[in-house]
Formats: sequence, structure tokens, C-alpha cells
Amino acid sequence: MPDPKHSEFVLIDASPERKILDLRKSGFKEVIVVGRYEYSRAHPPLETHNHGPLLEISFLERGEQTYVIDGEEYHMRGGDVFVTQPYQSHGTGSYPEGKGVMFWMLVRLLPEARTILDLPEVEGAALVAKLRSLPPHFRAHRSLRETLYRIFEAHGRSAGSLKVLNIRNLLIRYFLDVAHSAEFEDQSQISPEIHDVMEFIKENLNENYMLEDLADRVNLSVSRFKARFKDEVGVPPADYVARQKVAKAMEMLQTTGMPITQIAHSLGYSSSQYFATAFRRYTGKTPSRARRDAYA
Repeated sequence: MPDPKHSEFVLIDASPERKILDLRKSGFKEVIVVGRYEYSRAHPPLETHNHGPLLEISFLERGEQTYVIDGEEYHMRGGDVFVTQPYQSHGTGSYPEGKGVMFWMLVRLLPEARTILDLPEVEGAALVAKLRSLPPHFRAHRSLRETLYRIFEAHGRSAGSLKVLNIRNLLIRYFLDVAHSAEFEDQSQISPEIHDVMEFIKENLNENYMLEDLADRVNLSVSRFKARFKDEVGVPPADYVARQKVAKAMEMLQTTGMPITQIAHSLGYSSSQYFATAFRRYTGKTPSRARRDAYA
């Protein structure tokens, strides 16, 4: 009979939207799986669950996502890390799994663990202690994304001892970068220039402006503006505009009796059909369903 203290919840559900690396098949004992999803539309909320003795490290490459632990909400934007410790229950509450790109990693971290990934005990114990002390939410160092893609690339190569060694070294690098990221909260700051653009967008949701107009506000080329905006905000400018329009539409649906077509036009949508498509892509609901749920 399995020991309930060591029972693990690991969901291997690969699909065209979800890629899963089962590292146990390559002989890894501590790092169980590495996954990546790329959602072009919102999915139903993630039910509350825990992974037993497994630590989970999630990196949101692009998009927005909210997680809930013990009633506390953690609002992520692209470039953020979310960590759940062993036996810690979590889910997305009433929020859908959002449109975007997310990586996650499950790491076996048993109470008696003294090292990890075959590191010498002194170094391994220090790394294990760092992983146990990670806060739940922080901004990622830029290297995290590159290392995760390199893990997927290395896993796709021909089998052999060098493949395993390469993945092992990349995993150690990833853990060190995660630990480093957690120590520098000031990385989460948005510059005054980009903040000004964000406020302008929120105050002018009825407008349909060009990227050139936004870039001109901060005296940047379009390419440089797009790169800076995505780096600081976590989503491209056009995606941010769409998300803000949908968020405003949700507020109007829940607090006013304004017809849906009128809401669509007030937010710059050319038709109610286009509005409904965009709304569902980000919320997983139609506008009429969102309104019904608000008064249920």
C-alpha cells in the first residue's frame, strides 16, 4: 500500500496545446515532469489540488493568470514565477486558465531530502534549502525562459548519457536562476514611461489607435516599444489593449443594464460578433453568460 505521505499527483495530459516531458523515463528521480502549454483562448478554471510531496514551479512566459492559495489571490503577468510548496493546495479559483504561455515543473522534495540532482551533499543541501524557502510569487530573471526552452530542446535529442548530463546541468541552472530571481523583487517595477502608456490605454478604451501612436508617446521606435512593453508588462501591447477592453466590458456587463451591442461599440469594436469572440477568448464565456452569472 502506498505511503499517503509520499503519494504524488502528477497529471500527464499532453495535447496539441500542452507538451509534457516525463523526465522519470530518463532516470531522473527528483524532477518528475516539465510541461508547457500555449493557450490561444481561455480554459475552464483549474480546480483546487495539491501534488503531495512535489514542489511546483510555474513560469508564465506570456499572458496573465491568477492563482489562489488559502483564499489569497496571486495575480501573475508574463515574466512572473509562481511556486507551491509540497502539500500546498492551489487552483485558479473562479478565474479561467488564461490565454497565454506557461511552463511548469514538478520536483520531488521529500522531508528527508538532503541533496538534489546528484549534487555533492553540501551544495545539494544548500539548493534544497533555497527551494524550500521560495516565496509564492516573484518576477523571473530573463534567463529562465531561455533555460526552459533549452531543456525541451535537449530532451528532443537522441538518447545517451550526454543528453541526460545536459538536461541535469540545465535543471541545476534553472533552480539557481529561480533562487536568484526570488531575491530581487525590484525587477517587478514598471518604468514610468510604460506606466504612462498603460494609463493612456485604460483611459481611452473606446479608441482604436496604431502602435505607432503608443510608441510616439515614449519616443521609441515601434520595435523597441513592443519589446520593452512585453518585457515589463508581460504581454504585447495589442494583447494588453484587448485584455483591458475585455476587463472593462466585464465590469459593464456586471454593473449596468447596457445592451451588449452598445457595450461593444463603446469599446471600439466594429461589431457585437467580433466583441463576443474576443470576450470569450479571454474569459471562456460569452458576454450574455457573463451577465447571467453576475446575477445568479
